[in-house]
Amino acid sequence: MSVRIRDAVTGDIILDEWEELCVRTPTFQRLHRIKQLGNAFHVYPAAMHTRFEHSLGVCNQIKKLFAHPKFFGSVPKPNRETKKLAQLAGLLHDIVHTPFKHTLDRDAGILPKGNLRDEYLYRIEKIKSEQIRLKRVLKGERVETLLRILSTKQEDTLTLDEPYLRQIIEDTLSADLLDYSRRDAYFTIGTMRQWDERIYDHIAVASYRGKPCLVAKITDEEGKIAESAITELTNLLYVRYILNERVYFYPTKIAADSLLVKSLRCYLLSTGMSPERFKDIYKDMSDEELVNCLAENDASDASVYATLLRDRRLPKLVQDFKSDDLTDEEKREIARYCRGHECLDKWRECEERIAQKAGLNSRSILIYCHDLDMQGKKPDFLVQDDQPEPRPLSSHPRMASETESIRTKHEKLWHCYVFSLDMRRDCEEKVKEAAIEILTHLE
Repeated sequence: MSVRIRDAVTGDIILDEWEELCVRTPTFQRLHRIKQLGNAFHVYPAAMHTRFEHSLGVCNQIKKLFAHPKFFGSVPKPNRETKKLAQLAGLLHDIVHTPFKHTLDRDAGILPKGNLRDEYLYRIEKIKSEQIRLKRVLKGERVETLLRILSTKQEDTLTLDEPYLRQIIEDTLSADLLDYSRRDAYFTIGTMRQWDERIYDHIAVASYRGKPCLVAKITDEEGKIAESAITELTNLLYVRYILNERVYFYPTKIAADSLLVKSLRCYLLSTGMSPERFKDIYKDMSDEELVNCLAENDASDASVYATLLRDRRLPKLVQDFKSDDLTDEEKREIARYCRGHECLDKWRECEERIAQKAGLNSRSILIYCHDLDMQGKKPDFLVQDDQPEPRPLSSHPRMASETESIRTKHEKLWHCYVFSLDMRRDCEEKVKEAAIEILTHLE
């Protein structure tokens, strides 16, 4: 038994019985209310797609890879149950997502990262409680398999018996990237830059250290290195970079993020609530519910910033510290003071000092500093060429050189922004001077 879903980006998606049962549960339907790109719709009005359709898309991409005649090569194909669990893992990979998750717990670090295994187990158990037929089949080793696929850290992937099952979910070359790069581009920058369908010829499973692993295959039918394969793989990574530059880290989108983060910081500081406690409270909210919750909190300044966000009255970018403008030590110091859930008071103090020096209201300044790791986008995958065993990207000179420029460009996307709610032109230079003096001389 299967069901057909019409998707605007990838066409028809066919779900099997387990997948359909999961999709119909309230826990999975919640993803309809979590936008894939968070505040990006303030820049690209059509970017209203959600984690729901992206999850369907990842499941579909896994099925396309599994069905490709070159995907398994000389490696034995998995049995039917393993394939079903891998596809189900793809469907459920975003089930732990909460409103603006990447902004709040990864980029700005305002909320702490939780135990991923516990978070997945909580959602899977909820799904089982909502669908009795799933409760009968998802138990014991099947649940453990899902948890291993979904929660194993990237650095621990090779400890798994079949590493490719985790890698295909969300490693550098993955079903996750194949879907979000096409889907996010479709609703934002359009089809001006896309990866080619021939990419499926160059993502495969091969034996590495005696285990089946996901690899970038850069050889042709005769086993010779193919320039076209290198081009296709590099293009996929470049599409990812373009989306980071023009969508995920676009300054206007970050201006909206700064209001959200400032609102939440004010809420935590005024209520004395721990970030851990707040994370538990809001985990079942939608995007709109979170913003409304903060906007309706009259007891603190949280309401001011959340209302501005809801009404799209975004702050003005006054000072932009780029990666090349600062030393590594200066960047570390700014990140230590102006991001993360452990330094809310220092963060606020920096903003108030800039406002005071510029002669503005203390509420006027917002600092938004990116994660120094920039969400860990360093390319990292195995390369299968004309040698007997795949090699890590770093050990393959040709592919490493092709991806190095993309890695470097991505690192340069790091910024520390200083925004102002005071739009008067005569204030801009004062804020700029104050921000430079204070943020480059932190103690």
